[in-house]
Amino acid sequence: MSEIHPYRSKIFTALVAALFATASFAQPLARVQANGPFANSSLRYQPNIKKPAGQPMNFIMPTVSNQTTLLARVCKAASESELITEQPAGTLHDNLYGTSEGYLVMFGYVFHITLDGTVERYVEGSNGEVYIQNAICTIPSGSWIKGYKAEGDTIKFDFPQKYYAQDAIDANGNPTGEKEYFYAYRAVMNQKGSSFVPDPTSQTMSYVLRNDSLIRVDNHDNNVYLALCADNGGWCGYADYYQVWSKMNETASVPPASAEVSKYQVRFINKDGQDDARIINLAIDGKDLYLGNLSENAPDNWAKGKIDGDKAVFEGKIYMGVDPVEQIHSFFAPLGSKKIWDELYGVEVDSFYFEKSISFDYDAVAKTLKSDGMFDVNKGMNSVYPTISYGAPQMEPWVEVPGSPKDPVLLQFVPFDEAQGCGVLQFWFDKNSVDGNLLDAQKLYYNLYFDGDLFTAYPDEYTNISEEITDIPYYFSDNSFDFIANGNMHTLYFYMTGFTKLGIQTFYKDGDKVYKSNLVEYEIDDEGNFTPVETAIKGMTADNGNVTSVSFSDLSGRRVSNLASGVYLKTMKMADGTQKTVKVVKK
Repeated sequence: MSEIHPYRSKIFTALVAALFATASFAQPLARVQANGPFANSSLRYQPNIKKPAGQPMNFIMPTVSNQTTLLARVCKAASESELITEQPAGTLHDNLYGTSEGYLVMFGYVFHITLDGTVERYVEGSNGEVYIQNAICTIPSGSWIKGYKAEGDTIKFDFPQKYYAQDAIDANGNPTGEKEYFYAYRAVMNQKGSSFVPDPTSQTMSYVLRNDSLIRVDNHDNNVYLALCADNGGWCGYADYYQVWSKMNETASVPPASAEVSKYQVRFINKDGQDDARIINLAIDGKDLYLGNLSENAPDNWAKGKIDGDKAVFEGKIYMGVDPVEQIHSFFAPLGSKKIWDELYGVEVDSFYFEKSISFDYDAVAKTLKSDGMFDVNKGMNSVYPTISYGAPQMEPWVEVPGSPKDPVLLQFVPFDEAQGCGVLQFWFDKNSVDGNLLDAQKLYYNLYFDGDLFTAYPDEYTNISEEITDIPYYFSDNSFDFIANGNMHTLYFYMTGFTKLGIQTFYKDGDKVYKSNLVEYEIDDEGNFTPVETAIKGMTADNGNVTSVSFSDLSGRRVSNLASGVYLKTMKMADGTQKTVKVVKK
């Protein structure tokens, strides 16, 4: 009888898992639509920060008139402000540690969120001006707001200021070729407590520079919010009410040049209870032991521990450096857990907390490390929020043995649905070869085939990518919107209809040599039921050849270059001279 490891039964964050069911095989694969009270928000934005947990707030976003004298004057100031996208001249204060609280829109609802460990920066100009980047913590736009030094350590900012821009569209969803701007306003809650409106008493907010920290003085304590609004002052669902940026005094560990660096494989239980594995770097310098490449986002970051006889110990939260993808300060953190009852969902879940240390059994001869404990690469240092977590990690030296990956397995399929605006498929992509050797995930890719045609994702359809992609890397994700990589599970949202066969093939690129799995095909019916086609041949691909060109037309056959929302015909010409036309839906 096989043993079930205790980590397998753990639900890492039940609230997030329930809200973001798209990433979990245990939940239905359906994207939640923006059909709640906030569907009228004109902002088209996908948050790229910590995902919220819990119930949505009971806020609404009313249409705000500009009939009052004050608001008309404020709106005029908004229209005349400048969107600052380039770093201003002056002294840059970088790598600050940010903590903040506020609200953001997700799935058409507003959620409260606390952010910890964000990387922040500001610039002091030569004439007393001060610029802050990403002033609204819940929507980091990359732009800067401008203020000025006042008395003592006070800095004042006059609002509204341009903060965010997006491509404008008309009432039919067609691009106009112009930009639509959104503004940072000083805001207060309305009388009903259901939304935010521009503060009629003042549009100036104060910060202080104190003990190497930048602190916003006007905050929740005096019922003031920094909110994102349209040009008429209508709230867009994003706001924050607390913000402190502190100097980061910790230094990230880096192995010395004299350290012996080796490739190791670590097998572990990930935060979703899956058996997982990863190739990491391990360095030893005397009694110092370093672990690196623990996360895909920051492969050059390290955690430093100590070798003590037959033990290797990592004490406390260890600063690893900046995660350049998520722009957050990362820490190696030992973890523990306890059972709690979740009132919202009525289930028992594991609540995770920071432990003082994690100890590994260290075998210097076999060069192995093993632990029954758990650690993560944590976003910030004040609350548990993993980039990746490692339960019961078992480490040993890794030697590359190229080979064909195990065949992928389709887990779920939901056909295109008009109400959802998409279809979705999910499959299992094992990192092990058919010979049982762990493959380097950086060399792993997959292809998809719809009715035998090789799938290519284009930016016109998949708006979170900047260039077309056919060979999809193992860890590829577009901010977890259309492409989601979650351990060994991979999810794709698609916008095609009319096909009856789906093919999946994985492959390993080792220089000029390519090792392929079988092309695994499934017959798909209108209800989303799928049946394996027992004709897979090792290393074979669909026989229509590569796509040489793609064009789009409307349903009347007229050629279209800029796709707005709607239904189109996509025609793909193959290298063998054949062509294929499918119906696609642009969201």
